[in-house]
Amino acid sequence: MQVGDSDAATVPNPAGVRRPDGLRRVAMSKHDFEGWTISVLKSPILPSNCYCDVLDGENTKGIVLETGQSWDSVLSKTDAFKCQVCRYGEGLELKHLPEMVFPDNLLHLEYNASGFVLEFNTLDAMKLMSTTDTHSVRVAMSEPWQASKVEMGLPKDILHDFNWTFTTEYKGTLKERGNNSYKSEPLFRVETNTSDKLNLEKLMQKEQILFYDELTLFEDELHDNGISNCSVKIRVMPSGFFILLRYYLRVDHVMGKVCDTRIHFEKGNQYFLRQYQCREESFKNLGTLDPQTFSDINILYNHLPIRTEIIDKIFIT
Repeated sequence: MQVGDSDAATVPNPAGVRRPDGLRRVAMSKHDFEGWTISVLKSPILPSNCYCDVLDGENTKGIVLETGQSWDSVLSKTDAFKCQVCRYGEGLELKHLPEMVFPDNLLHLEYNASGFVLEFNTLDAMKLMSTTDTHSVRVAMSEPWQASKVEMGLPKDILHDFNWTFTTEYKGTLKERGNNSYKSEPLFRVETNTSDKLNLEKLMQKEQILFYDELTLFEDELHDNGISNCSVKIRVMPSGFFILLRYYLRVDHVMGKVCDTRIHFEKGNQYFLRQYQCREESFKNLGTLDPQTFSDINILYNHLPIRTEIIDKIFIT
């Protein structure tokens, strides 16, 4: 694929290979920017049933698997034979998964000089979901929170023992390419709670968009009682790149919550800033707003007070 080509290439189903729902495609696009290689993978939602039986060496050799890797580059042969249904089942301790999980959706940025990787993937986001109900919300709005779950028809024995809103505090994944065991020093260093601020003036300037994409990692409509959604988008400009990872939760008649992770890299720097900001409010305290506001995140966002904010400075080598 040519550098900078944002048209996704699809991988057809090999002749004679049965795939769930008849066909699964992994779409890929890449863009190079100032020593970074930016890769985006997209795929359909997670199937309901295991399909490990179709992932054998003869059927998958030379094609792209659900991990977005070719047969020869898969981490291990054992993993290669595991479908995403099994990988997610084994990798998570959740009793229930969101209605829509996009297991292969991935935003991957690699700093070529060292092999440092900044990544946003569905599995890591879901690993940070609590296996129990979100305590802080339950305490703050106990009656409407529990009443909503009863109205949803959830069994009494699970009203308290799983995170039915699929709340995650995922901020992205920082890692090294491969093992890189030969490295004597880490490829990145995180300075937590830095006094530096995002360069909002720079971000508000009109610039040419060199590359843009967005992905949904997971989504659930909470049995028609709201929405839980995690998505990520990136835009690359001549001056740098900006990433927004957003977790959005709305429980109808109960509360609204938006947790944003903003990452800004400016060309020429050996670091980038990561801002994590969480806004939350009960609808009881937003009673003066037009009900239409609650269903429009762009309007609701400005009415939610900031509860948590921290900025990290991440140095790369």
